[in-house]
Amino acid sequence: MKKYLESHCFSSRLAYLSKKLKNKRILVYGTGKMFQEIIKNYDLSCLNIIGITDRKYLIEDIGRKEFGYPIIPFSKWHDVNADVVLLSVQYYLSLQESLKKTFFNKSIIPFVAVNHVDWLKYYACKIPLIKTLFGAKNNVVVLVKQNGKRVYNPKIKNLFIKMTGENNYIEIHEPFDITEKVELLGHSDNKIIIGANNQYRRMRVLMGSKNTLQIGRNTTTVSIAIHMFSGCNRIVSIGDDCQFSWEIMIRTTDAHTVYDKDTRKIINPAKDVYIGNHVWVAKDVTILKGARIPSNCVVGVASVVNKEFTEENTILAGTPAKIVKRNINWDRRGVADFA
Repeated sequence: MKKYLESHCFSSRLAYLSKKLKNKRILVYGTGKMFQEIIKNYDLSCLNIIGITDRKYLIEDIGRKEFGYPIIPFSKWHDVNADVVLLSVQYYLSLQESLKKTFFNKSIIPFVAVNHVDWLKYYACKIPLIKTLFGAKNNVVVLVKQNGKRVYNPKIKNLFIKMTGENNYIEIHEPFDITEKVELLGHSDNKIIIGANNQYRRMRVLMGSKNTLQIGRNTTTVSIAIHMFSGCNRIVSIGDDCQFSWEIMIRTTDAHTVYDKDTRKIINPAKDVYIGNHVWVAKDVTILKGARIPSNCVVGVASVVNKEFTEENTILAGTPAKIVKRNINWDRRGVADFA
């Protein structure tokens, strides 16, 4: 890192910043190796640094100092009357864009001088043609025909796929029916396997990275959202012959973090969700991380399933859900037609 700073003429950069930012209140973002190397080898007294911030700092750090500067937790950025945010990170361009949405009209500039080669590469990859040629790699979509033939990267009516990263694999088996819209959105290293004879009206899947979604055969959905966007290496597994009603939500994560105040250990990690075969999920049901619904079960309207159940042939209902009836099964036919 020392050589990196020297190659970018950091001494000259520091002299430039001291003049440009004279009397400006400065917040430094990033306290990793670069910042530690800077404070070890350079005198920053020429800058009016009012605090340091990083995503690792929490509310409990308020009033504490590190490297001789007050710590400003991630959640308290807006409470600091800073004029400028200095980015003390090596690859700052994407961070600079995202922080502009957080700091709004604040001036956000790199601590180290701009690397014009990196700048050109970054913005060139935003050009649609270049992004297509050199962007995400190894994303494979496979349509498995009824005769076993595999069609790669097919165009499927009402199916929208957007994987922004790399190494995603999506396999969809015919026949199927999408009457309105199915969206599969994610980043990298995800795997989606969808069985045959399924019917979808609306389905939206949000995945982060390194997650797996498996949907069996003969399953119908009216309106369902599956959220796996925060927390890697998680699984949502849905069996065969399931029926999902309106406004169903399945989540492997709480999205935001809950931690122990003393140990800072995460106490709400992401967990898998398993749904067995021949499960009927009624309207407005929420299925949360760690849930397991056995085969031949019914989940009642507006229930919240937040734990593992092991007993088949039951009705689960309530918030949180519990077993309300045993020794049942269900059929897709209406009551009048069943008799």
